[in-house]
Amino acid sequence: MAHNRVSAGKYEEWTEGQLCAKAKDVGIRAQSSMTKRELIAALLR
Repeated sequence: MAHNRVSAGKYEEWTEGQLCAKAKDVGIRAQSSMTKRELIAALLR
């Protein structure tokens, strides 16, 4: 079974802008006001 999740370590390499765009794509609200750490945590949920 394929697993499409990205690890926290991989997200650390992303820019805040990339994380924000990914969060928006997956429906996370208020992503523009989140810190990089908050974005990573939200994406890993």
